[in-house]
Order: sequence, then structure tokens, then C-alpha cells
Amino acid sequence: MGTLVKQSLVDQIYIQIRDDIIEQVIPWGKRLNVNELQDKFGISSTPIREALNRLQKEGLIEYKNNIGASVISIEKKDIIEIQEVALTLDCAAIRYAIENGRIDEISNELLHNIKNFQEANDEIKRSESIEEFIRVFYKYADNSRLIAMSKLIKGQQSMLRSAYRKERDGMTSIDNHINIYNAVLEKNIDSAVTSMEKEYKQATEILLNCLVHRKSSDS
Repeated sequence: MGTLVKQSLVDQIYIQIRDDIIEQVIPWGKRLNVNELQDKFGISSTPIREALNRLQKEGLIEYKNNIGASVISIEKKDIIEIQEVALTLDCAAIRYAIENGRIDEISNELLHNIKNFQEANDEIKRSESIEEFIRVFYKYADNSRLIAMSKLIKGQQSMLRSAYRKERDGMTSIDNHINIYNAVLEKNIDSAVTSMEKEYKQATEILLNCLVHRKSSDS
């Protein structure tokens, strides 16, 4: 029987606010008022401030003088930088995982996630399958510092993935990931990396278009 882990109040508040930010229930750039959050959750300010501090460390919110906490605003330069860093880390994970061997195990887990994507009936499940696909490489790269670095940008990347998912509702493709899977079977690192670079290039273009649409609808 598994061990039950009881979440602290801070954990619960942190997860709720984080999810709301990622899913854009709380819009990019929105000011976070502690008093309003107190009323919403019916609790004191202490756990809310602790949760906000964690979100700041994760890069999802920022503090400004005389304003307080706000969700980060994501502009063109931010999208490009987040995507560039995430791509660099993912490609490193692919390279290390393939170099470490265990190709059968890697390919089996990749195929499992591809099938999950193909069987998914909504965009959220498809997005989760793609995230799990990428995590396979970090698992088999067996590099704790690489994993730690990826976690530093995970929150901001999740914000972009949510925006991407909403923009591509029903049209997300897994073709590049199938190409990565085939490259792994062939132990072809360069081919796998090239397919990942193609995936990020396409996603970045979609995200930049999404930003343009967002600004035009706000104006």
C-alpha cells in the first residue's frame, strides 16, 4: 500500500495559483492582490505570501516596487529565449540518453507515449503525452544537473505549452516525435536532434503568431 502524503496548506495554494497561471485563468501580466487571494481562499496572508515566493523562484511571477506581485508578461523576446533554452536542454537529454544505451527501454517508453497521444481524445491529454515523451530522455540521460536545469525553466515552458495548446486545439501533430522515435531505434543522435529542432522551430512560430493574435484582441 502506498504512503499517503498530505499536502500542506502552502502546497495547496501554490498548486492552485500555479495551475491558474499556466492555464491563463490568471492572465499574463495580471497583478496578484494578496487581499483578494485571502478572500478567495479564506485564509491568512502568510501561506499566500509563501506560495507567491515559491512562484517567484520558479519564474512565474515577479515583484515590482510599489506594485507588488504580478504574473510575468511574455513578449516576443521571452518566447524566443525560453524556447532556445528548452531546446538546448532537450537536445542534450536526447544526446546523453542515446549515448548511455538502453535503446530498447527508451524506445518502448517513447512508443508508449506516442500511442497515448494517438488515443487521446482531447488536447490536454495529447499535450501531456508529448511532455512525457520528452521526459523519457531526461530519465535515461541520467544527469541530475541537467534535470535540475530543466526544472528552472519548466514553469515558464508550461505557460507557453498552454498557450500553444489553446492555439492548436485539435491540430497538434506528433510527426516530429515519431521521427525522433525512429532515430532512436537507429541510434542516430543527429537525426533525433534535427527533428527536435524542427519541432521547436514550428512551435516557436505558432507561439509568436499566438502573441500577435493576443495583442490584437486586447487592443
